[in-house]
Amino acid sequence: MKLFRGTVDMALQTGAEIVPIGIEQYGKHFYVNIGTNIRYENSASDAQKLTDELRDTLASLKWEIWEQFPVTRRDSFSDNYGDMFVDAILKEAGYRYPMELIEEERFHDKTATSPKEAFAFMERLMPCRENAFLLRKFCNGIETFVK
Repeated sequence: MKLFRGTVDMALQTGAEIVPIGIEQYGKHFYVNIGTNIRYENSASDAQKLTDELRDTLASLKWEIWEQFPVTRRDSFSDNYGDMFVDAILKEAGYRYPMELIEEERFHDKTATSPKEAFAFMERLMPCRENAFLLRKFCNGIETFVK
């Protein structure tokens, strides 16, 4: 996911160290990987470059956690696994708002393209031999075409 500059900007302005922490949840268990503290000495540094480096550090910390667990194939999850996962977390936390409201109210990066925008062309697509590859779907390892 995108990382915004606020953390790096505050560290540059205050001289505070950043403690990068990767956290992953498996069921009711949380795994934490704490990285080496980061101190930015030069307040004239490129904040976006430092933010990108911080994002890479955080991604590496998460990757190190993932390496400790067995690999699970994506096709072993149901199509609505993500929704069920989020619903379970919200229920456990006692959060009573519907996911649609949460999604509507959360911050949306204006520079990011939404899936709806990215696939809007599909509604205007006139299938023919030259664009049939766009309609392919893979099911159980067998290539099929969406009707």
